Amino acid sequence: MRKLVDVFISDRLRATYHVVLDEPANPSDQDFIAYVKSRLLQSFTADEIATAKFVVRQA
Repeated sequence: MRKLVDVFISDRLRATYHVVLDEPANPSDQDFIAYVKSRLLQSFTADEIATAKFVVRQA
C-alpha cells in the first residue's frame, strides 16, 4: 500500500515522504507514521519529532 505522509514541525510543512508498506497486510495510518518517525531521526531532533504533526494521504 502506498501513501504520502506530510510532516509539520512548528506548523510548517518540513517534509513529505512517499511510503510503500507491504507489512502488515493492511497497514493503518499509524503504521505509516511510525515508519516516517524512524526516518526523521536522521534529520530532526527528538524534541522536534515529539511535537511534529503528521498528515497521511493517498498517493
